Amino acid sequence: MNPQTLRPIIDSGIDLTHPNLKGVTLLYWADLIASRSEPYDDNGHGSAMASILASQHNEHVLDGDRAALQDTNDHLLANMQRNGRPGFMDRVITLYLQTASELIGELKAAAATDEPAVLHRISHALKPCSATVGALTLAALCETLEHMARSGSVPDLAARIAAIAEEYNRVEAALMGRLEL
Repeated sequence: MNPQTLRPIIDSGIDLTHPNLKGVTLLYWADLIASRSEPYDDNGHGSAMASILASQHNEHVLDGDRAALQDTNDHLLANMQRNGRPGFMDRVITLYLQTASELIGELKAAAATDEPAVLHRISHALKPCSATVGALTLAALCETLEHMARSGSVPDLAARIAAIAEEYNRVEAALMGRLEL
């Protein structure tokens, strides 16, 4: 994606102080719930989704052993752990790994029978879970599959599922490394 590309986002809001949104220019803002004039995000989902798009072109993109984890919510999770919730990140990671592994298996089964509605549901579920732990590449792959499955046709389905499974393996290895720290 070109860093100058315009990307519309309709979501819970946007927190422009988020580290992955450094340098992002907001051209238009509309609050359809509370009618606030200034941007905000009271649940973080919109900022996380905007980070998926924006983090590909700033210094917050990770490489090396942690390339599968793009740190979208790393600071948030670390602060929650420090603020009296020991082991919080380990529980989040463990729950993600259990859930994502099951969803990957379901994606493979749905792909084998070419069920677009099931592919849509599963990819929609895996996308935000992955973004929450910082697996933005995996979340983006799921988002692409989600949109295609919603249309009822997924070209190169086997290759797309293989790419998602391969990226999940990278994410799993990176997260397991965090659990061992």
